[in-house]
Amino acid sequence: MSKTLHRPLPEIITRPDVTAGEWSVSDCAPTRGLPHTVISNKRLVAPQGSDPLSQAVRAHEMVHIKVSPQDYTPWVQRGHATYESMIACEEARVNYLATKAGFDMKALADGSEKEAGERLVANEDWEGAVRTAIATLGSNAHRQFITGVRRHNKVWADVLADIGRRAMRELKKHDKRRGKHSLASTAEGVADFTPYGFIYTEMLANWVDRLCGDNPNDRNNDDDNSDDGDTDDSESKDSDTKKEPSDTREPTRDEIKKVVEKYKQMDIADTPIPEWFELVVETCPMPVILNGSMGRKRVASNVGKSPRRLHRYLTDPQRRVFDHTIRGKGGIVLIDCSGSTQISKDQVREVLVNSPSATVVAYTVLSFTRDDNGVLPANAWVLAQNGRMVDEIPFDRGSANAVDLPAVRWAVANRKRREPIIWVTDGGVTGYRDECHDALNIECLEFVKRHGIILASDVTNAIDKLTKLRTGVRPTSDYGMGFDRFVSQVFG
Repeated sequence: MSKTLHRPLPEIITRPDVTAGEWSVSDCAPTRGLPHTVISNKRLVAPQGSDPLSQAVRAHEMVHIKVSPQDYTPWVQRGHATYESMIACEEARVNYLATKAGFDMKALADGSEKEAGERLVANEDWEGAVRTAIATLGSNAHRQFITGVRRHNKVWADVLADIGRRAMRELKKHDKRRGKHSLASTAEGVADFTPYGFIYTEMLANWVDRLCGDNPNDRNNDDDNSDDGDTDDSESKDSDTKKEPSDTREPTRDEIKKVVEKYKQMDIADTPIPEWFELVVETCPMPVILNGSMGRKRVASNVGKSPRRLHRYLTDPQRRVFDHTIRGKGGIVLIDCSGSTQISKDQVREVLVNSPSATVVAYTVLSFTRDDNGVLPANAWVLAQNGRMVDEIPFDRGSANAVDLPAVRWAVANRKRREPIIWVTDGGVTGYRDECHDALNIECLEFVKRHGIILASDVTNAIDKLTKLRTGVRPTSDYGMGFDRFVSQVFG
């Protein structure tokens, strides 16, 4: 007698960023690792049996089709969480949403979970243990996995169990949101960051990555080392070579509770990490021309290889008969005009006096609304370039930030010959809808560090730094109040 197959129907699921059409659906065993979904190719591999496990797996994959991203690359490139942690946290979100939809996700366990827990402890793979504990949330697989971990490491088991409880509370908390901001939202986000509900997965994954970098074994070793301050060097070297624990006894309940409490101090962000808004750069008319050396220029010199100016031998007291090539003083001055920092025409002129070939760009988001043709208004303006400048500033007063990092990225992409970039900012960066978040500050500082960008507190300070650069002195950055809390985290 042939087995009755229950083919899932991904064709009935609709979402804004996925076109309608027939899917390729294949059967597989209800074994971990075999079922999968490729939304971009409309391909679904899932068990088609009638047993509870097969039904749970099909429901899980169908929810993936409804709420998960087609492509994780834009989210990974945001730099707030790793791909591995986002995959694990998305499994938890999908399990939660499938349970909410009425499916029995407790059946989602294939019997391999206890062995997986034992294996990860044996391999001392704390990162794998954290991500597996998160990925199995909402099913019996989570409980069985913790049981496997507990057989060999009670500290890990209790910490992982607490991590799972906290993650589930976060999902329930954000499930109270409605509309576009709901946990299951499939609304389009800004740029390539869709669907919007995945932003909660990213937020949770950011916390999971921090957990992965804090192994309980390392905490225990640190505690042991702090108690042995009188140990001589020979004993330290010997213990490092052997790498054997000095205490093999079972930890007490109070000791385990102490470790768990330390992990509870590692907070999850209260809000999802906002998206950066889309940068729209407009090059303004520049009718005003300033005199200054632009680009390359040959000048007379008293040192060199080829005496091209012999006529100066008798007329020039310094006998500058050689040619020397100089470059016009360049650079990009990027100005945040969202709040306390503004820019005037006179300040633009002063920048060019100090650096004739500098590019001056101001940015602020005046509106988040597209026009009837779906076009966003400009939120960054090139005010000076190649020795020319605007006659009038194109806006009266700034408004929101929202494009801080995209504007800095634009400056890096458009600079020439590694010319300096000075970013005028108070450190109060924000994302879409002018929302603040600690992760945005850290992301900006890491980018600043990576590309050697100089920070200035205001335009006058930026001009002083340009003057130092002209004399060959590289100025230091001035970190605004918005960055002060995070400087040590990024710069050490």
